[in-house]
Order: sequence, then C-alpha cells, then structure tokens
Amino acid sequence: MIYLLIATLFNVGAFAAMKFTEGFSKLGPSILTIALYFIGVVLFAVAAKQVDVSMIYVVSFGLGTMLISIIGWTFFGENLNPNKIVAMGLILGGAISLTSMG
Repeated sequence: MIYLLIATLFNVGAFAAMKFTEGFSKLGPSILTIALYFIGVVLFAVAAKQVDVSMIYVVSFGLGTMLISIIGWTFFGENLNPNKIVAMGLILGGAISLTSMG
C-alpha cells in the first residue's frame, strides 16, 4: 500500500508541475512532469503486485483529486467553495468505505 500512496503523490506532483509547462512548450517543467508521471506509473505497477487494481484506482484518483484541489487552492488561487469541500468529503468517504471492504 505504501507504493500506492507514493505513486499517488508522484502523480499529484506531475499534475501540479503541468501547470508550469504552458502546454508543454517549456522544456524544464515538461521534463519534470513526464518524469514524475513515469515514476508514478512504475510505482503503480509495483503496487499492482500487492493491491487490487480497483483499490489502486480508488486510492489514487480519490486521494489525488483531493490533493490536487487543495494544491490548486493553496498555490494557484483556485476556488475552493463549500460544494467542492463536500464533494471531496464524499470522495474520501467512498474511498475509505471501499478500501475497508477489502
């Protein structure tokens, strides 16, 4: 499960780095974005040996959605209204429910 969490963090980092690529027209941020995605995919493959694919998807995209929303709000001035907060709570609740069901 630790590989899955680390892979998710790499993918979230890639999403955040993508903001600086300007449509992949800037070399440095583009290379960083691709490298972070690559490392994330490799770690997902390692995690897939130990964790069900359905859990990989739920944890990665559920947690990733929440984290990138928080990063967008914190660092990029994106809107985080009460509706988004409730939606993130529902995503978190669903992810916890699914992972606890084994």
